[in-house]
Amino acid sequence: MSRFKWGLTIELGSPDYETRMAILLSKMEKLNIQLPENVRDYLCQNVKTNIREIEGMLISLIAQSSLNKRAIDIPLLKKFYKSIVLKLSKVSAWKISSKSFVRLKKSIRNC
Repeated sequence: MSRFKWGLTIELGSPDYETRMAILLSKMEKLNIQLPENVRDYLCQNVKTNIREIEGMLISLIAQSSLNKRAIDIPLLKKFYKSIVLKLSKVSAWKISSKSFVRLKKSIRNC
């Protein structure tokens, strides 16, 4: 019997607002950056799926801000968030599964 069979199985859901905010504040502290309260609130209200997405948005926003020599504010965040959501909406389950199938076929051929 594997160790996984011994353990407790639980379903992890999306973190709640307070948890997302606490983690965002922790990431900001580690990166030594400050964000306006309205930007933090917008991020935690709109990025709900998982912490990696919030962290990815934070790092991308920092990069956008640095490249454009612009402060991170709500207009920048909304513009960036909208572009990310549009890109993600173009990705379908069919595209993902068909790409995975092609990679699987290639890896089988290479064995």
